[in-house]
Amino acid sequence: SLSDALAYCKWLGEKLGTNVRLPTEAEWEFAARGTDGRKYPWGANWDKGAALSEESRGKVSAVRSCETNRSPFGAFDMAGNVWEWTSDKYDGADGVNDSDIQKAIKAGQVLRIVKGGSAVIPASQISAQARFQIPENAKVATVGFRYVIDRPKPE
Repeated sequence: SLSDALAYCKWLGEKLGTNVRLPTEAEWEFAARGTDGRKYPWGANWDKGAALSEESRGKVSAVRSCETNRSPFGAFDMAGNVWEWTSDKYDGADGVNDSDIQKAIKAGQVLRIVKGGSAVIPASQISAQARFQIPENAKVATVGFRYVIDRPKPE
């Protein structure tokens, strides 16, 4: 859940003595796409052996299960396997017409952006740009997270 991810970031930040947080959507996508704006962390074209999707097995696996699913910055599994929480809230500005999303917004639920896709969706919906929005209080087995460690400012 988002609260579990935030609690982990807080715990790790206290242990390291610095700020640890979830990435923004822009930070997450830059880490996945690199400076050349790739569609997938590994390049421009889909590689069925590079990411876990509905077609490959349809189940979440350990990090680095697909060795070639590596971003230009060395981050593994940024497309497929699990969606990943970001710190960004969904503001509805992009006009998503999904009825469940509209109901959640009308009910006052706060939605958060998750990125990358997961092992239980079709490969055609997985990419470094893939995004979805889910209620921030959701506990979903196909959503995980990665964190950012802010460098301490020199004294």
